[in-house]
Amino acid sequence: EETAKLAFSRLSGEFIRTKVVPELDAFRFASYAGKSGISKATAADLPDGASVLAALRAAITKMDEDEVPTENRHLFITPTLDGMIADLDTTKSREILTRFATKTLVPQTRFYTAIDMLDGKTTGEEAGGYKKASAAKNINFMVIHPSALIQFQKHTVPKIKGPEDDLDGDRHMFGYRTVGIADVYANKLAGIYLHSAAEAGA
Repeated sequence: EETAKLAFSRLSGEFIRTKVVPELDAFRFASYAGKSGISKATAADLPDGASVLAALRAAITKMDEDEVPTENRHLFITPTLDGMIADLDTTKSREILTRFATKTLVPQTRFYTAIDMLDGKTTGEEAGGYKKASAAKNINFMVIHPSALIQFQKHTVPKIKGPEDDLDGDRHMFGYRTVGIADVYANKLAGIYLHSAAEAGA
């Protein structure tokens, strides 16, 4: 009782950090990756830093040719591939990375071309959350220009209920519901560039 408010506030914050944010990331990336008409490289594995740089150069060139604004392009890439670039430590690698307004590292566990949402009720889906879809591929990196996106949360409601509302015990309860849109403007499809792995991996 003495620490209920403090402990519960920390618990709710941890829930958002470890459950809500990863699922939102996975949902958004998968939604953009699955949009017909976006720019896509031929799916391929990138075994070393040189191949990652070549793939990034191809992405930059494609977006340049499609007249996507050079300013405000954002790179989303796995930590593994970013590490390969860092290991090169060359002027060329630094020059290519300067072509992006920001670089964000995305764990592979939330970077798939498609996901299945788990409803929390069906047998085998009790934990809720999401999982990689059976035919999905790992995403190596994406380059996104914000002007291409339709992205916002339409409805977000966190709910906190006290012990007086718990009919089966004396627990504090935390509920969280959010509904959002992750889409791409039909005339801005070139503002999304996807590079995925060659095969659907685990």
